[in-house]
Amino acid sequence: MKKKDMPNSMIYLDIETKKSMHIDLPRKDHSKLRIMAIQNKVSMQEIMRGVITEIVEETPYMMRLLKKIVVNKRKQQISDLKLDDVDSVFDVLEEYNPFDGDED
Repeated sequence: MKKKDMPNSMIYLDIETKKSMHIDLPRKDHSKLRIMAIQNKVSMQEIMRGVITEIVEETPYMMRLLKKIVVNKRKQQISDLKLDDVDSVFDVLEEYNPFDGDED
């Protein structure tokens, strides 16, 4: 049934029950996903809807994937924190260098 043929109550229900989202992807990933969608005769939106459905239904594979994503994010945060700490230490050393010879 097309929207123009739907009763207003159904159109309002459709608007109220759907949410949209925006995903930033690297160009190469977007291109690969688009090619895969075309090859399989589905839209990128249908692929994402299927993936999200599998996640919210908590299928075992997707739960493992979600946990892997969480672990990788934490590792990256720790790595970033370590780099920030190193930069901070070098900043302090530059500011209070005991070897620069300037004595008050």
